[in-house]
Amino acid sequence: MRIFIDVADRRNIELIEKWLEEDGHEKVEDPPYDVVVVNFPAELPISIARLFSSVNMKAASALMDAIINHEDILPLCDPEDYEDAIDYFDKAGDVPVSERRRLALKAMFHILSHFSKMHQRMGELFGMSYFEHRILQVVESEYGNGYILEALTDRPERTRGKLLYPMLPIYLSVLNALPDGAIAIFSKGIPIYASLDVNDAENVKEGDVLIYSGQWQGKDHRFVVASSGRADVIYTPSEEDEIIYGTSRFSQRASREMRLLSEVERLAVALVAVSPLRSLFVFDDVRTIQRKFWITEQPYLGELKDGEVLAISSELFNPEICEKYKRIIATNASREVKRSCGGKLLLRRF
Repeated sequence: MRIFIDVADRRNIELIEKWLEEDGHEKVEDPPYDVVVVNFPAELPISIARLFSSVNMKAASALMDAIINHEDILPLCDPEDYEDAIDYFDKAGDVPVSERRRLALKAMFHILSHFSKMHQRMGELFGMSYFEHRILQVVESEYGNGYILEALTDRPERTRGKLLYPMLPIYLSVLNALPDGAIAIFSKGIPIYASLDVNDAENVKEGDVLIYSGQWQGKDHRFVVASSGRADVIYTPSEEDEIIYGTSRFSQRASREMRLLSEVERLAVALVAVSPLRSLFVFDDVRTIQRKFWITEQPYLGELKDGEVLAISSELFNPEICEKYKRIIATNASREVKRSCGGKLLLRRF
């Protein structure tokens, strides 16, 4: 068997090399090939000369040849696929057509993504960023009564193993509820911070997931969910630009209610509504300034900071708290709290 190898990502390449040695296959530089193992660098140079000199046309040509002729030439670009491909050859003598097609599709995505990034880098270096294009892969879909929700990524190699699939619908619903330009930060599935100022993302080092309602162009160590731009997962809104849960009548009523709230009030609702723990958040006119979590008994609320909005996923009993905030959001309240707070109080089920 004749095998062409040219990889930038050397993960698991020892499996291919061991297979070559033990089974007596031949590593070749020129066609004909039986297997093509090729992948391209994740990062590109930042000078014109180095960018063009980095183009590996021989590897690209070999991989494209394998894609077009995948029934005869097996294309491999993902190190995670090496072991399965070797098992197919060793145990069955060949790789099934269905698997060859899957690998060909993945290899085409890899080529398109690589040259898409190169085109973008050329525009940056030439000062001619007239084009913006992304090759996106659907990583999660949710279908329901009147809605389709999709999360996409243009960097599957970065997000593999990081995607919190059960949490994606929640992150996307939070994204949908955030005002434009706002961020929310989660730690292990629990919301811990929110702000109307995107610059706060750099100052808050906690958390492992960042949600941004807008075109994300920053860099962050966290898993990023954004409306568009440079992010790990990009949310593509429906034509109505809203997530519709339940009946359309419910959705319209919920949308009208959200539009009546100020931006910081929407921020508070988005945060406390999805917390799996009993939660309390205090906001000033821009951001979270205090948070509390509990499982059983509600903590003492006399130590709360003054602010604009108090949001709590529990029942309120202390009427004195009404004097400290312009808006109080809670699941329920005692008769005394309702009387004292009046129009300040917004009751919602979380």
